[in-house]
Order: sequence, then structure tokens, then C-alpha cells
Amino acid sequence: MIELGEGAYPVLFDADADGKKDLIVGNLGYYTVNTNKSKLAYYRNIGTNTSPSFSLITRDYQSLSSYNIFSMAPTFGDLDSDGDMDLIVGGTNGKVHYFENTAGAGNPAVFGNYVANYQNILGNNFVFPQLYDIDQNGTLDLVLGSTNGRLTYYKNVGTTTVPNFTLKTGFLGGVDVKQYGWTTGYSMPFMYSDAGVTKLLVGSEIGNVYLYDNIDGNLTGTFNEVDTALFHVNEGPRCAPFFEDITNDGLRDLFVGNYAGGLAFFNSTNVNQVGVKELFTEENVTVFPNPASDKITIAIKDNSYQEMTIRCYDVLGKVVFERNTFNKMIDINVSQFSKGVYFIQLQSKDSKQFKAVTKKVVVQ
Repeated sequence: MIELGEGAYPVLFDADADGKKDLIVGNLGYYTVNTNKSKLAYYRNIGTNTSPSFSLITRDYQSLSSYNIFSMAPTFGDLDSDGDMDLIVGGTNGKVHYFENTAGAGNPAVFGNYVANYQNILGNNFVFPQLYDIDQNGTLDLVLGSTNGRLTYYKNVGTTTVPNFTLKTGFLGGVDVKQYGWTTGYSMPFMYSDAGVTKLLVGSEIGNVYLYDNIDGNLTGTFNEVDTALFHVNEGPRCAPFFEDITNDGLRDLFVGNYAGGLAFFNSTNVNQVGVKELFTEENVTVFPNPASDKITIAIKDNSYQEMTIRCYDVLGKVVFERNTFNKMIDINVSQFSKGVYFIQLQSKDSKQFKAVTKKVVVQ
């Protein structure tokens, strides 16, 4: 039930230097008078290295909202090789902002030496950055997602102690998660290494997580689009994925933020799949009001966000309503139905994983 205002951009970062990854979540903002105030929420990991538990410490980590950066999307990395993790925050107008961690290795982070519009780095409108050594030369590069659905790549041509970012392309890998006919795509990148092979997750405006490979040695080419709806996860629009092993079982876990300010967590189950599929049972479905005379509403609690086929049968088995939907809240107009008993059947498209669920409703 984490609620973070509007937008949620999660990252894992050991803020208190206790050896356990904490959760930092940026956002578009909390509504104030006629505007939003963007902040970083800090959830401290009060659990263990194998069983994490996150407790909210503050919604305004180190009072960084005082810098008035709108739509704060964080990424951490040691840019000056002093043993602690520095902070880059994306914002609007395509710009990023830099905060040096002045605490030193082994100490709780202290961010200062603020640099606005850092190195004149520029993406496309809202920017969602990630620090990652893309070319594997030992220095952290910068990938920017943005509203146009593409990725911008800034190569670090400096040193491990003095970074210097230079624009290489505004269309990295040919990645574009913008849907046909849409003007925005809200790409939110997460690069990672899988057994030494670089892979890329990209969140999108439609809520799907895209997966790409064929990245290593191909930074000027086109990446391979492996999946456009990874793990069948869709937690809502403008999703921001963060894919890292937080339970130290050797398998990555998945955090997904969304535009509504919510955050979802999916624990890994095996090397190739995140465990997001809970059993689809009677308890997952509520139909109300019942009896009904005007309309009925079907509410679905399904964390895997599978596409559903909904059918309404009368007592003779005749289908009087049918629809395919991804929505978790569906209204059916029953005002023209004859009085009597009807059966609402919901069937996931993944019929091998989920059985059908049937609910009885009375129209009067």
C-alpha cells in the first residue's frame, strides 16, 4: 500500500552504509497548491540480507525537494572513485542534476555540491537516467529515457575520477516503446548484466516492460527486442522497473513503480522468470452489487495482470455478454437483461496457468 503521490521511480541504494540495500523512490510530485512538489522517499531496509523489510524514514530524503527539481528520477554511481555513491537526478526539460556524496566510503550518504543542468546533458523532456558502464571500459556512462519513448546515450570519455559525458546518440539501439499513433512513450531504462551479457529492460507509457539484448559490441546498431510484455507484468502506465537481487538468492527481483504513485514488488522464482503469477481463485474476483438492477461491477485482484475473457451466461447457457480486457475493474450494463440468475465467468488467456472462475449474480 505504498503511495508516493504521482509517479514512482524506484532504485536500490545503501543509504545508511549498513551493507543492506535500502529503497529510494523518486516521484513526479505530491500535489500542493496548483502544482506538484517532487521528492525522494527513503525506505530503510530494517530486515536482513536475505529477508529485506523496508520502513519509511522520510518522504523527503535529505530535503532534496528544496532544490525544486520537478519529476525527480534518481540513479546512483561512484563518479569520482572515492568509494561512495554519488547521485544524479533526472527532471523536466531533458536536464539532469548532480549531487556529490561527500560522506566518504563506509559512511551514511551525505549529498552536497549540487550542480544544476549537469554538463549540459540533455534528453527529451522528462528524463529517467541510469548510470551504467555500457561500453565496459571501466567508467560509468549515462542512459536517459524520456517522453519520446527512445533512449539517449552519453558516453563517459573522462576518467574514473573526473567524468566527462559526451552525446553519442539520441536513439540508442533503435529502442522506441512509443505505441503507434501515440505522441509519447515514457521510456524508463534499466540495464543489467546477465551472466556477463548486457540486457536492457525499458518501462513504458502503456505499462508493459520491454526486454532487449544484442547490446554488447552493438552500441551503434539495433538491439534485439526479446519481449514487449515481460513477465506479463503491467502495474499501470509509465512504469519504472528496477531489477536486482534483493534477497541474495542469486536471482533478480523486480520492483515496478507507476504513474499512480504505487510500487509493486515481485520475488524471483527461477533463473528465467520473476514470480508474479499468484493463483487466480474465487477470492480474486468480486462482483457487486448483487442483486443488481442497473449495472454490475467486476473487480479483479490479479497481480500478473493477465488478459481476461469475461462472459455472462443465462441459466440456459446462452452467452449474453462477452469481452476481452486487461482492466481490473469492469462494468456490465444489466438494465436490459431479463430478471433472473446469471453466471459471470472469467478466464485468463493463460488457461494452463489459471483456471476459470465463475460468479453467480441475480438481476432483479
